[in-house]
Amino acid sequence: MISKLSWPALITEFFSVLLAVFLAFVLNEWRTEQADAHKAEIAVEGIQGELIRNLAFLKANSPFHDTLHIAMVEQVTLLQNGAITSKEISYLKENVPLNLVRLNDNAWIAARETQAIEYIPFELVSMLSETYHDQEAYNILVQSFYDNLFKNLDFYDGHETSALYLLETLFGSLVQVEHQLMESYRKSLQEITSQRRR
Repeated sequence: MISKLSWPALITEFFSVLLAVFLAFVLNEWRTEQADAHKAEIAVEGIQGELIRNLAFLKANSPFHDTLHIAMVEQVTLLQNGAITSKEISYLKENVPLNLVRLNDNAWIAARETQAIEYIPFELVSMLSETYHDQEAYNILVQSFYDNLFKNLDFYDGHETSALYLLETLFGSLVQVEHQLMESYRKSLQEITSQRRR
């Protein structure tokens, strides 16, 4: 059968098969890239929604937290100066609920666990990583504040003045991180919007 085919026909057949294999490989790579891009897009959409919700929560509660912190500082200063006793500290009794919650990071975790993060542009991943690092610092402060609040409930009766100082210091740090985190959210959301326009 080979003897019946001419060399030009054999060469044409060979290159036709080679071209078909190459095109199949290219098509397969294109499909994989499309699937990876889709995975990344879904991850970015989830992260964007999560950041928007977390930012809205902080924006809604930040003015109250700022006011509460000012009251805490004023009362602790009065306590330090001897103008009031620890039994007269009222800021926590009067301002419950504190509206402090652990901020969500489920979309970020999902993006990392599904490896979708590998298909998101590096600059965006770097920025999001910093934002979620700041968020984790905030979540740790919230947990620490509540741990110390409930561990030292007897400060209401004036027994633990040091607990009042600790709570004021923790809450001050929390308010500061809250403002930094809101700015970090804004920058990350701007970067997401910029990346999606490209």
